[in-house]
Amino acid sequence: MSKTSGVKPQRGGPAGTVRHETPLANKNEQGTSWRPIVLSALLTACITSLGVYLTSRYQLRQWHSEKMYTAETDLLSRRLGLVERFMKISRHQSDLMSLNALRQQDLKEMQEAVSNKDLAKVRQLMRQSSEDNHRFDELNSEYQAVMDMAVELFGPKTQAAVAVVLKNHNPQVWEASEKEQGNVVAAMTGEVLLNLGDVPADTKVSASIGPDGSTRTAQ
Repeated sequence: MSKTSGVKPQRGGPAGTVRHETPLANKNEQGTSWRPIVLSALLTACITSLGVYLTSRYQLRQWHSEKMYTAETDLLSRRLGLVERFMKISRHQSDLMSLNALRQQDLKEMQEAVSNKDLAKVRQLMRQSSEDNHRFDELNSEYQAVMDMAVELFGPKTQAAVAVVLKNHNPQVWEASEKEQGNVVAAMTGEVLLNLGDVPADTKVSASIGPDGSTRTAQ
């Protein structure tokens, strides 16, 4: 019988080492296999969240920009419309003066008719005076409204020009001289683009009255 036949293999040998380390190696391999998946998922989630955030911020900025543009466009339109209204009502200055003179004349004649007890003349003058007063009040109210709105919509130059008219002629602002009216128009056209951020600062706007009474603007 051989001496080596009864020798037991050592546990610390190569065969024993392989049997005990194989499960641990498999566990390490399993532990490292899911890490790329988790990292990839986290990265995808971050990218998605960032994309949503950037999209929402872009939409918000776009909304603010559109809102600002709409407000500025509305302001520009109202200013140009007011320049047109002022230039149209200024052309009725002679009508206002004539109507005012007629009102004074109607009042004087009515007082005489009342003194003479001429009732037919009184009724006639009342109808005539009512028509004159209505037309005068219509034009005068438009003049006053344009002046008030000019102070609200335009800048300091327009406000100063209007203040001169009000100081010298209020409440009959339609009595303003040609120079005073010209100063108001010049100030308004010069400030049409005031505080409009989307319009180039060096843009020039001028206005002139057309033969049909419409305002022509040039930029």
